[in-house]
Amino acid sequence: MQRIGTAIFTPFELPDGSAIEVKGSVGVTVYPFDEGKSDELLRHADQAMYVVKGEKTRRKRFWGYWQCHPAVEMAKGPRFQLAEQAIAWFQPVLSLQKRRIVAVEALARIVENGQVLTPDQFLPLLSMEERRELSRFMLTQGLQLLERLDQEGFPLELSFNVDPDFIAGHDCASFLTETVTASPINPQRVTVEILETGDFLNLAIAQQKLTDLKATGAKIALDDVGSAYSSLLRLKHLPIDEIKLDQDFIRDLPEIPENLAFVQSIRSLAQGLRVCLVVEGVETEDLLDAMASLGVDRVQGYAIARPMSARALATWLRDWRPEPLPDPDFPHTLLGAYAAHVRRRPLMECMMQQDLALVLSSRLSDCPLVAYVQSRGWNDHPVIEGHRQFMEGMHRLLTGHGANSMSPDEYLAAAEQELANLIRKELANESGQARSKQAEN
Repeated sequence: MQRIGTAIFTPFELPDGSAIEVKGSVGVTVYPFDEGKSDELLRHADQAMYVVKGEKTRRKRFWGYWQCHPAVEMAKGPRFQLAEQAIAWFQPVLSLQKRRIVAVEALARIVENGQVLTPDQFLPLLSMEERRELSRFMLTQGLQLLERLDQEGFPLELSFNVDPDFIAGHDCASFLTETVTASPINPQRVTVEILETGDFLNLAIAQQKLTDLKATGAKIALDDVGSAYSSLLRLKHLPIDEIKLDQDFIRDLPEIPENLAFVQSIRSLAQGLRVCLVVEGVETEDLLDAMASLGVDRVQGYAIARPMSARALATWLRDWRPEPLPDPDFPHTLLGAYAAHVRRRPLMECMMQQDLALVLSSRLSDCPLVAYVQSRGWNDHPVIEGHRQFMEGMHRLLTGHGANSMSPDEYLAAAEQELANLIRKELANESGQARSKQAEN
């Protein structure tokens, strides 16, 4: 494992001289200490990988070793009675374009001794058959919720997770048809979320299995996109309706704001494929403002609501009001203003290639980031001076009076990186000031 880690983490140089370091998460299980069958060994190694992946912001090692939970060794039968203990909690999905809640995701929970256990606490203890049963319970309870919400005037869509092995090895389409047919809910309001993990999406059978699922009338979502990029090679061939961006790409945006360009690229990919994009992990008002400014429609996370019981959700929906939602044309945070700038950047690059005169006539205040800074009364803010120098340098380059050998594309890339560094520092300052105020209070 140490040799593999050294090989993965060793930096390498690109032709432009920049150094790149690849990160990795590895999960291991060892037979015969783990006496599972072949499919169980793969699942246990996968679980070990997710444990270390979940700790990647704090870990000092890049791999995790699967160890059987003591409760499994002591148990004389199934650890959980899913029929009595499994419950669905629901997290709302907000449409920024429609400015209303449009869907809920059913998230599995288990109640044991009065405590509510989350998936990271119980999923490693479940067999494949128990996981399939858990998906059935989530769908059934979700459909029951939609029926009640319909009566209260809240017609929403429902999404729930299905293990890829359930789709690959069983007639998941028949299960979905039978379950949905037993309720008055139109199957078009149901979305099956499939994790982008394992080898299922690379198997030849995947396309046919997903096509069978689509034939039921339900929608298909690819969950945690970005956590395992191999499936992107076949993404255009899979009959999916929705992609959900892995929340790890969202939560670190205040520390790495240039990653907004990645989110923008995924949004463009979704538009090109004509599928819906849902961004998970929108936990703060800054992130919500940034997603609105970037043009993302559907978002999910603590900034909208935490997962809650069916009863709590009905009360929350009655009390929720859309007035505080951010306006994509008028960002109210620095991160949101920078996101608006990132969204506008491809247009600037296109203008550079097509209409140089239009670029040269652009005003400083045309940039949404500069407009935001000026609206706050920060007329001497470094962002304004940085943009002024950028426009002056671009003018010299495009008119042939540049003193250096950089092309417009190279100059733009360098200027954007400098601006991203500046935004990162300003966001860190804002975060530090907020913490100081909290400490004073």
